[in-house]
Amino acid sequence: MALSTHYRGTSGFDILPPELQHDIFGYLAGDKASLSSAILVSKVWYNCCIQMLWHKSKQSTLSKVLTFDRQQYHASMIHNFTLDHCIREEVSDRLEFQLLEEVLFCNCRSTDIQLRSLLQPGLHTLGFQDFELHANILDLVEMCCPKLQSLTISDCNTPKLDDSRFSKVLQSLKSLRRLHLESLPDIQEILGPRIDFSENLEELTLANLDAFDFRSAFDNSLRKCTKLRKVHLEDTSLVNANMLIILSNYVSLEELYINEWLEEEAFEQYEERCSRRSPGSPCFPKLRKLSIIPSSGLVASLLSSVTGNLVDLRLAVVHTDQQIVCPALSHLPGIVHLELEFSDDTVFSAADLDHLSKLSKLESLRLGCMDAAAGCCDWLTDQQFEQLIAKLPQLRHLVFPPVGKVLTFAAVESLARSCPLLEKCELLWEHDLSTWHASEAPLFPNLETLHLGQAKDHDDKEIWGFRHAEAGNYARLLRTLAPRLKDLCVRFNRRLSGAKSGPTKKALYVDIDEEIDPDLWEARMRRMRERYYARAR
Repeated sequence: MALSTHYRGTSGFDILPPELQHDIFGYLAGDKASLSSAILVSKVWYNCCIQMLWHKSKQSTLSKVLTFDRQQYHASMIHNFTLDHCIREEVSDRLEFQLLEEVLFCNCRSTDIQLRSLLQPGLHTLGFQDFELHANILDLVEMCCPKLQSLTISDCNTPKLDDSRFSKVLQSLKSLRRLHLESLPDIQEILGPRIDFSENLEELTLANLDAFDFRSAFDNSLRKCTKLRKVHLEDTSLVNANMLIILSNYVSLEELYINEWLEEEAFEQYEERCSRRSPGSPCFPKLRKLSIIPSSGLVASLLSSVTGNLVDLRLAVVHTDQQIVCPALSHLPGIVHLELEFSDDTVFSAADLDHLSKLSKLESLRLGCMDAAAGCCDWLTDQQFEQLIAKLPQLRHLVFPPVGKVLTFAAVESLARSCPLLEKCELLWEHDLSTWHASEAPLFPNLETLHLGQAKDHDDKEIWGFRHAEAGNYARLLRTLAPRLKDLCVRFNRRLSGAKSGPTKKALYVDIDEEIDPDLWEARMRRMRERYYARAR
C-alpha cells in the first residue's frame, strides 16, 4: 500500500509509533557516545535520544552549557545527578530539577540554595562521598526527603556534628531500604552512644570503620532489622558470635559478606549456640551467597550450619588444614560459584580435589593462594587433573593455581573435552605451546579469555615479551584452537625492568590480532605518534 502524502519523503523509522522508537533506542541507554551521535541525525532521533543522553549527568557536564535557559532545559531531563569537583558558580543555583531521583555529592561544595533545590521529596537515592557533612545538611535530608530509600556516606568529614544526630535522622527515614557507611573517621561522633537503624532496612554495608565500641549497640539495633536481605561488613571490628546468631535467624537474608578476621572464640561460641537449636529452625534458611574469612579450624562448623540453598561461596582461609575445608563442602551440592583462597603454606591433597569434584553444578571454580606465584598442587598429575575436571561439565570459568611443571598439554585437552562451555580460563602454570600443535581444532569453541602462567617453546624461551621469532605463529595457533579468543594474558612473564636488578615477572597482555598481523601494530604505533606530534604542536 502506498504511503500517504503526509509520510512521503520520510524514513521508515520516522513513521514508527513513538513507543517503538523509544524501545529501539533503549538499547543505547548509557552509551553517551552513540547517543551524542544519534541526536545529530534528525529531529525525530533527537527527540528520542536527548532525554536518555541527559538521564544521568554530572555537574561538570551541565556547566559546559553556556546559557541558563539551556541549562534549565537539560536539567529538567536529569534523573540521576552527580555534583563533582567542578567550580559550582558555573551551574546556577536557580536551576530546577523536576525529575530528580538520585543525587551524589562527590568532592564538592554546595550552597544552601543548591542543596534545597536538589534534596527533593521525590528523591529515593542519596550519596555523599569525600564531602563535609554538616548538621544543617542532615536537617535538610530529614525534612525534605521522606521517601529516601538508599543512603551512602563514604570518606566524609563530620565537623561539629551533634551527638546522635545521624542516628535520629536514620530513625526518621521510614522508607530507607539501603544504607552504606564507609571510611568515616569520626564514626563515634556520627552514631553517638547508640545505633538505631530503620526496621525496614534490606541492605546494610559497613566498611573501614573503627566501631569496636559499638558492638553491643550494633547487635541490639540489628535485632530490629528482620527484613535484611544483604549484609556486607569489612574491617569494622563488629563481627562476633552474637551477631552471627542474630543474622542466622533471618529468613530474608540472602547475601552475607564478612571480609574481616574472625576469632576462633567467636566460632566456638557460635557453634555451641547452634547446637542448641531445634531441628525445625535451621541457620541461614535462605542464604544464597556467602563470602567470609573464617578462623583456622572452625570452617566446618559454619558451613555445616548453612542450608543447601547456597549457590555462591567465597572463602579466604588463613593458616588452616584444608582437609577440614574441602570435606565440609560436600553437603552443599547446589553451589554454582566457588572461590577458595588459602595461605601460602597450604598444600592440597588428592582427597581434597575429590571432594571438589562432587560439586557437579559448578559453573565457576577459582582456586588460589594469597601469593599468586606460589604452588599448592605440585604433586598433581595429568590423570588426577582429568579426574577432577571430568565431573564438572558445567564449568564456564576456571582459575587453577600454579602447579610447577608437572602438568602437560594432556591436562589442557582433558579440560576441553570435559568442559565444552568454558568461556574464561586461567591456567596459571607453565605451558609449552610447542606441544599444542598436536590438537584438533577448535579445541575451545566458546573460550573468550585465556590466562596462562607462562608461555614458552620447546627451548624454554618465552614466546611473548622478547620478540620471539615464532610469536605470530603461536598467536595463529591459539586463534585456531579458540576461535572466539579475545583476551590473552601471560601472568608471570619475565619483563625487562630497565634496571640493573634484571628482569621482573609482570602480567603481559597479548593482542592476538596484532601478533597475527604486524601491520595492525604498525598502524597503532603510527596513530600514537601522530597524536603525540599533534599535541606537541
